[in-house]
Amino acid sequence: MPTPSRLRSALTLTLTAALLLAACHKSDPGPSQPVAGDDAAADISAGTVSLELRNEPVDAVAEKLASAAGKPIVIDADAQAVAHCARITLLTGGPVPLPNAIRLLREALDPAGLSLVESEAGGIIVRRIPDKPLPATCARATGEPAAPAPSESAQIPADVAAEKFAAGVRKISETEYELTQASADLLKGDQAELIRSGRFVPTQKDGKVVGLKLFGIRPSSVLATLGLQNGDLVTELGGYALTGPDLALEAYTKLKGAKKVEMTIERRGATQKFLYRVVEK
Repeated sequence: MPTPSRLRSALTLTLTAALLLAACHKSDPGPSQPVAGDDAAADISAGTVSLELRNEPVDAVAEKLASAAGKPIVIDADAQAVAHCARITLLTGGPVPLPNAIRLLREALDPAGLSLVESEAGGIIVRRIPDKPLPATCARATGEPAAPAPSESAQIPADVAAEKFAAGVRKISETEYELTQASADLLKGDQAELIRSGRFVPTQKDGKVVGLKLFGIRPSSVLATLGLQNGDLVTELGGYALTGPDLALEAYTKLKGAKKVEMTIERRGATQKFLYRVVEK
C-alpha cells in the first residue's frame, strides 16, 4: 500500500490521458510528434528514440523521454528533490530502440541515487535508492523543491492538434463536458500535447498527500479546454484517490476503456465534481 509521501508527477500524461481513456491504449500509444525546441526526438512507429541531453535535470530528461515515447513516467515525492537538482548527460548518437534508451537512462540515473521501476500499468516510476549518497549538485538540497516552472516547450502556442481537439469538445456546463470520439482520438496520435498541457504537483494536508495541484496550464491546451484552471487540486479520478503513483497508473489502466470519467477537484476551497463523456459524433 503506497505511503502518503510516495507521489510526485513530473508529467501530466498519466492523469490527463485518463480523461480520454477510450482513445489511449497503453500497448498502442500511436505516433508521437517531436516537440519544437526539445533535445529529444522519436520515431515511435519504428520504436526508436534519439536523445541528445547534456547536463540536464533528471526531471526535464524524464519529461522529454516521456514526450518522445508516449509513455507515462511518474516521479516519487521522495525522489523529486534529487530529480530536480541532479544533472545527467545522455547521448545516444542517433536513434536507438526505446528499451535501449530506457536502459541507458537507468544506468545514467544510478550515480544520482535514482532508479527506474516499470509498472504493470505500462508506465515507469522514478524512485530514490535508499542510502545512496547525493550527487554533488544536490549536496545542499533540502526539503521539497519549489514547483518547477513550465519548460520552454510548455510555453509554445497551442498547435493545430490542440485546436482540432477543442473543436470536438462541447461544454454542457461549468463542470460537464462532452468529447467526440474523433477529438479523443487526436490525443492518441499526439500525446506530447497531453504532456505539455500543464503540471501536477502533490499537495499534503496533515502530513498526507491528498491530491495533485495543477500549475502551468497553457491557454487553449487540453486541460484548459476541459475546464481546469491553475491552482485546481485534483483529489479523485474515476473513483481513484490520487494518493500515490501506483494508484495514478492503475486509474489510467483500469479506466482506459471508459466512455464516462468523473473527476473531483478543490477550487478556491470548494469541492467540485467534473464529468466527461466520450460520445459518437
